[in-house]
Amino acid sequence: MAAPHYLAVDKVHASDAVIVDDHGRAFTVPLSDLPAGLAERTVLKVIVADDGTPDWSSAEIDARETERRQQRSADLTERLRHSDDHGFLHPGEEP
Repeated sequence: MAAPHYLAVDKVHASDAVIVDDHGRAFTVPLSDLPAGLAERTVLKVIVADDGTPDWSSAEIDARETERRQQRSADLTERLRHSDDHGFLHPGEEP
């Protein structure tokens, strides 16, 4: 049974976009097959068949998941900024 998955827009070119799933698998998709308003780092909700093939006609921009992932990335960047080379926080600092 086909199920929705979240895929992220890695790059947007003049006529296509590179979309990446959570396993690092990349797809080059014509922009005409994707929703309007696409930008890099946008997250798409896409129906994916049991064989792993995305149905690009089902793709829709998921603003909530995009924001959640961007916030998680910003939080991690801030935490790493306040840590040493091993990921430990500096004494007296909070992320």
